[in-house]
Amino acid sequence: MIFHEIDIRRILATNLLGIESKSHKRDWDFYSEQYVTAFFTLLDTGRERKCSNTSILNVKFMAFLFLMRHSLELLMKKQIVQSSPEMLKGHNLKDLATVLGVDVQDFLSDFALLLPESEGDCFRYTTDNNGVRFFSVLNGISYFETCNHFISYYNQLKNKNVDYLPDDRLHRGYFTFYPREVIYNGVVASHYDEAIYDLLMAIENKQIAAQQIYLPLLFLIRHSLELKLKQAVEPIGDAVDANDKDKIWKEHSVSKIFKMLNKYINKAIDLIPANDGLLQESLLYKKKAHDFQQQINKLDSNSYILRFPVDRKGGLSNYMPSKSDLSDALRLYVEADTFLVFAVEVLAKNGYLKLGDDIMHELMGC
Repeated sequence: MIFHEIDIRRILATNLLGIESKSHKRDWDFYSEQYVTAFFTLLDTGRERKCSNTSILNVKFMAFLFLMRHSLELLMKKQIVQSSPEMLKGHNLKDLATVLGVDVQDFLSDFALLLPESEGDCFRYTTDNNGVRFFSVLNGISYFETCNHFISYYNQLKNKNVDYLPDDRLHRGYFTFYPREVIYNGVVASHYDEAIYDLLMAIENKQIAAQQIYLPLLFLIRHSLELKLKQAVEPIGDAVDANDKDKIWKEHSVSKIFKMLNKYINKAIDLIPANDGLLQESLLYKKKAHDFQQQINKLDSNSYILRFPVDRKGGLSNYMPSKSDLSDALRLYVEADTFLVFAVEVLAKNGYLKLGDDIMHELMGC
């Protein structure tokens, strides 16, 4: 559930989210600057001294670390576009470092906590496609040094002078995160929600413009939606076909996941008798679901090219944003959240959505 809906609806009512389509560029420099800007915007919230040792980044570190790792990948790929275009399809940072001719051991040491030899899913999901958790460490993990290594890499590459994090006990504490707390994809989604909110507030406060970060914002919105749809299936429990349950956790198409979930919702709505006041509201949400499907199709088809200026085959991306893309996606993000709350919680509460035995045992504490 989105905890900042009122604030998000407020910014939707402004003209701050428009995108200047003519300024969009399909190159690695443009994409890397968008993601780096989003990352540094969140990083700055961690610089602020507070009365507590607890960092506000700890409720959004999965999105924060995704932005850092992805920014690093884009910066590295920008340097090999001409010399090694065949490497642009992979996401293994060690391989990119090898092609760039840097000291690989130093690189791996500097960025070990970003899991450089993975395919980059480690901060988007809790497990890989085989169900193996990316992080099994019980204690907190300090990303303080990793952040400073990234700042150093960026400064040298771009001849910039971004300030390093202050080296004191408080800031080292602020950048210590606890992956053990992120057990479910729904928790990952909440991390993405908090990052989306912070970036929107930065836009509202005129710290940055939507034009500078619309690509990462669109991706964060899309990914949060994917995780929430997956998480919405979980309360249905064993009532979900085994085949669907297996597919849904490996599936990354928001459109396909939504269709699977909607199948079970429609079955529940069909069971509501005509004299039940819930029927009219349910039929309204059923119509909304159809509208969502159209909007999701648009957002879903652009998933990869919201992260890279090329398509999966290596060809130039065909994505050209329209002025309302960000506000449209944000509106879908808010409305879909309301829809999911109704779909699972309301229908189940009224006995129209069959919950599996596994979930019933959890609810009854047995």
